[in-house]
Amino acid sequence: PLTTPGGCQSLGTPPRPRSARPVPTPLSNTLLCFRYEPPITQEQYEHAVDELLGTPVQVLNFCLGDGRTMLHDTQVGELWGANVEDGSHPAIGDDGWSHAIFRRAHQNAKALIDDGLDPLSVVVERAHARGMKLYPVLLVQQGSDDGVRCSTFHLEHAAEYAIEHQGPLPDDFPENGRGCFDWTLPGVREERLAIVRETIEGYPIDGFELQMNYVPFYFHPDNVDAGRGMLTEWIAEVKSILTAARG
Repeated sequence: PLTTPGGCQSLGTPPRPRSARPVPTPLSNTLLCFRYEPPITQEQYEHAVDELLGTPVQVLNFCLGDGRTMLHDTQVGELWGANVEDGSHPAIGDDGWSHAIFRRAHQNAKALIDDGLDPLSVVVERAHARGMKLYPVLLVQQGSDDGVRCSTFHLEHAAEYAIEHQGPLPDDFPENGRGCFDWTLPGVREERLAIVRETIEGYPIDGFELQMNYVPFYFHPDNVDAGRGMLTEWIAEVKSILTAARG
């Protein structure tokens, strides 16, 4: 199934009686990589699944990262913190990490990848081995943040895609929504869809969650009417990709 925040909606799947619904639990890739001193081992990474054994949890909703910056071996997104580590971050440059905990997350993900272990594959396989299902979670919208978790893509395209650059905004427009990308722009929808497609087609997942309310601003106020239809079509395309891959 394709779910929206909290697993409250399953598109294309008939609702089941409440007592028969699997119990989901959220699990953050970022927090998992924060937990251990680098280099993290495969066994430590798998423990995030193992520690749930004996509980009612049947589904893991596994957050992939911060918007575009991921903590698995993505080929279409960006590795979380890679632009900080190599000094190419457009806003930070050579200033480096703002806190050691952020660098730890990057180092742990990279250590697994360098050892030939894709962190997302590790947790999916472990969940299945333990009789659980796993739904990756994508933070669909990301606000303005030029810190260590921000992608190079976001920084380089902010002047073109950010809501605040699509026209004057009312004074009361929320500050954390001004730097969000406007989804009426094709490049915004295409970038998000590429990450969704890579995850659905590249990993044996059981469903996919679109976390829509992380930063719930998707359009300049002048673009809302047109944008709602575009976003609905985008979600339908995600569902189509998931159905084609999983049936």
